Amino acid sequence: MAALLVQHALRNGTPAALALGLGFAAQFGLASVREFKTGESQHRWVTCAVVVLAVLVALNTAQMLRERPLTYVEGTKNIEARRPFDEQIPSALRALLAQRPGGVVLMNTSVYPELVAFSGIPLRQTVNESDKEFYSAALTAPSAHAAVVLAFDGDQIDSAVQAHPAGLTALRRFTAPGQPAATIYVSDAPLAQQR
Repeated sequence: MAALLVQHALRNGTPAALALGLGFAAQFGLASVREFKTGESQHRWVTCAVVVLAVLVALNTAQMLRERPLTYVEGTKNIEARRPFDEQIPSALRALLAQRPGGVVLMNTSVYPELVAFSGIPLRQTVNESDKEFYSAALTAPSAHAAVVLAFDGDQIDSAVQAHPAGLTALRRFTAPGQPAATIYVSDAPLAQQR
């Protein structure tokens, strides 16, 4: 029963320490009843303890359903704020890459990772912050390392474009309420930026 309580609590967003604490308390309570009560009274106490724990699980579930889990609330707020970017940027990237097959895209994939998936770009066709050496090199000369550059106002890529604008042409700008604006740049360099 204690293990069931811990599993239920963890699945429904209860912090791990609290869930484990409830599980240990339930186990301790059941063990105490078994240790100090004998015979028929032990059976009644164990049954009563199990019923109390089941009621606690039911109350936790009711509370969770009434007050949505934090991850759900955060996700719904993020999707509303990011929807304009999620609808517009991927199609623009697809169109540009159709003109530049195999062209590399310099972009930050940690803040808006869904843009890679929504655009259908293979991750290996991007230069992003996870590619430490390639990324650092691309920031020193964006047009020489990428056919397409996606920069968000204030990020490292935007700073690199501002510092090294040679060979880049701003093609399209995207805005969304409460989000930094995004700009797509294309490189004038030959298609040497293919992977």
